[in-house]
Amino acid sequence: MRLAAFIFVMASVGASVTGAYFTAQTAVRYLETSTKSQLDVALSATGDAWAEIETDGLLVHILGEAPDEPSRFRVIETIARLVAGDRISDLTTVRAKQATETPDFTLEMLRNGDRVSLIGLVPNAHGRNEIIEGLEDVTDDPAVTDMLDSVEFDVPEHWEESLDLGLLILSSLPRSKVGVRPGVVTVDTVVDDIAEQAQLEEELMDVVPEHLELALNISAPRPVISPFVFDFELEGETGILRKCAAETRQDKADLLRAVSALDVEGGCDVGLGAPSPDWAEAVTLSLSALDQLGAGSLRIENADILLTGPVGGDEPGFEAVAQELRSALPAVFSLTSVLPPPELEEDSGEVGAPPKFTAVRTEGTVIRLRGDVLDETMQSAVRAYAEAQFGFDTVVDETEMNADLPDGWPKRVLTGIEALSLMTSGQLEVTEDRLLISGTATTERIRDELRALFDTALPAQIEIDMNIEIKAAEVRPVRGSMQLYEACADQIDELLSVAQITFPPGSTEIAEESQSLIRNLATILQACPGARFEIGGHTDSQGREESNMALSQARAAAVMSALLDLELELVFLESRGYGETQPIADNETELGRAMNRRIAFTLIHEDGTIAGAEAHRDNAGEDHPEAEAVTEETSPTEAETEEETGSDEQN
Repeated sequence: MRLAAFIFVMASVGASVTGAYFTAQTAVRYLETSTKSQLDVALSATGDAWAEIETDGLLVHILGEAPDEPSRFRVIETIARLVAGDRISDLTTVRAKQATETPDFTLEMLRNGDRVSLIGLVPNAHGRNEIIEGLEDVTDDPAVTDMLDSVEFDVPEHWEESLDLGLLILSSLPRSKVGVRPGVVTVDTVVDDIAEQAQLEEELMDVVPEHLELALNISAPRPVISPFVFDFELEGETGILRKCAAETRQDKADLLRAVSALDVEGGCDVGLGAPSPDWAEAVTLSLSALDQLGAGSLRIENADILLTGPVGGDEPGFEAVAQELRSALPAVFSLTSVLPPPELEEDSGEVGAPPKFTAVRTEGTVIRLRGDVLDETMQSAVRAYAEAQFGFDTVVDETEMNADLPDGWPKRVLTGIEALSLMTSGQLEVTEDRLLISGTATTERIRDELRALFDTALPAQIEIDMNIEIKAAEVRPVRGSMQLYEACADQIDELLSVAQITFPPGSTEIAEESQSLIRNLATILQACPGARFEIGGHTDSQGREESNMALSQARAAAVMSALLDLELELVFLESRGYGETQPIADNETELGRAMNRRIAFTLIHEDGTIAGAEAHRDNAGEDHPEAEAVTEETSPTEAETEEETGSDEQN
């Protein structure tokens, strides 16, 4: 073969091989791309985006870190449905398991006498069994409601010590809630008074190991103080604190701090009954005004303030201080300011000062009597007459006996007191030849009424001087009525939030363990004269509805009767059964049913409506006409109650 022919043949062969190679390469790339695309879509559909696919000709490599073994197998199975198994190369890894987090172990133990409810999550070891055994040391024959969950897990640090401390505290508190967490114990309970609160706090803190934390929420019902009084006298650097009331410990500290620069005798009582949340501010402002005067006295009773300046003080300066105080006081407070005139000095040791009698009355609170009376008989008569006009416990008698008084002096003094009783506030001054009355009244007729009184009772030679300002009657909430009653209702709610009045199953006789609670409720109610409360009986949903209604009525009546037996004065109670109609918890659980079996106190407003979240008088009355108020006279007999309640043992 010639050379040219050979070269031509070899060129033809080379061209064919090259074309075949490039054709094969194109086919492989297409196969790899389409396979990867198909597999990516499939993995995306199963939610396994963690897996990465790489293709190498016919081989499929799976790469990536699987979150767990099931996820890895799921990816392999998904790819095996699309690609032959001998083409799959599994290069995945499985993420190492993380150490399981410690469960949030918590335990709540709610105790009401012999009844204990357990709620929470505890470890299997040193958990449920130890708690149940520990309750035997808390109370004899405990009735335990066990709603605990438990898990198999290492007992966390300080769990055992916290549990032991919680059980120890629970054993000393018949009505309480004790919470336990690793290293922390919480206590919620109510005691009778502030002194017991302080003692209990000290006792509990003494038993706490150093490495444990104890959180206390111990509340004591504050006494109701009525009237709410701050009575203070200032003389130079000496102050006499005759009475002091504060609504909170912080208010007490603030008030005592306000007089701390003085040599002060006396302390402060903490309780409910302040006429306004701004009580401490009003007292502090008034003390500041008294401090500017340098001497005098301050008496605040409920919302009425009497500021008395120094004897013979500067009148323009006193009026400026009084006006500044009047402008700064919170709206509910009313100020009466009095500046006693200068005392007349005796001309010699034989001649005394001219006779004088004064009386100062604040709005609806106190009347202060000063000056001359003939003898003890007149002194007693004047005081008794003032008490008859203004009320007992409102008269401050600072009179002095003076036998050298003009004829008709007793008549002038008594007439002046009668005139002062017609005013809303004011000042009376009686001298040898003059009667001065000044202050405020609410009617224009007052001047004519006073003139008629004086013309009838006093000699014509007595000069009458009247300086009267007419003010429209101010409508202010009366502390000692609804505001005070709401404070009492809050106290009752606070007491019943920790302990409930209990009854034996199916019985209307109050359990012995609840007698102290009844006495505590009576103490609160006694401080609320004039209040009206509804005592509502409630049951759970077990048993017949009619039986539950009758049982709740009888139990509410029993509580009312027990309270009335303690001789409450001027407190009006009515009882009402609601049966199962007003649940506050789920009747499907034992704890819920226990919460629904309760006695609730609700305040009745002046318009007859009942305050509080549980008050549904209208609806209950419409749906259950038999749920009439049960009075002491209409309480069902024991035999009737047994017949109605039947076998309703759960309630």
